[in-house]
Formats: sequence, structure tokens, C-alpha cells
Amino acid sequence: MQFRSFAAVVLAAGLVVGGSADAATSKVKLACQADFQKLCATASASKRGAVMRCVKTRLDQVSPDCQSAVKSAQAKTAARKAAKAAKAA
Repeated sequence: MQFRSFAAVVLAAGLVVGGSADAATSKVKLACQADFQKLCATASASKRGAVMRCVKTRLDQVSPDCQSAVKSAQAKTAARKAAKAAKAA
């Protein structure tokens, strides 16, 4: 079960930031590990997005540090997507 929880944290963190391994991923993993285990332990790490959907539906229940890390990672992902779209246009 420990491995499953850790795998869920890694998967969720990667999905938050669009799959890139950067500082935001590490911050989410560190800030949210306990929240993932507590609130989303039953979410399947093998189903793409399951853990993040779980966390997003419970964002008001996670710790302030986790909320901050998730929101920061989402903002970075949105900025990257906007930059990519602008570059393509």
C-alpha cells in the first residue's frame, strides 16, 4: 500500500504540471504527500488523472501548503500552454 500511495503522489504531481519533472513537481509531492494518502488513497494510480481529479475535487480539504503548491503548478502549466499557443500562432 505504501508503494501505491507513493506512486499516486508521483503520478498526481506529474499530471499537475503537465508531465514535466521540475521544481513544481517536487513541491507538489512534498507538500501534498500526506493529503494524497489521506484523501485519495483509493484513487487508482494506474488510471491517468484519477489522483488529480480526486485532489481537485477536495482542494478545499488539503493543507494550505498543498493548496499553494497545486495552484502554483497549475499556474505554471497554464503559462506554459499560453506561451506555446502564442508561439504557434
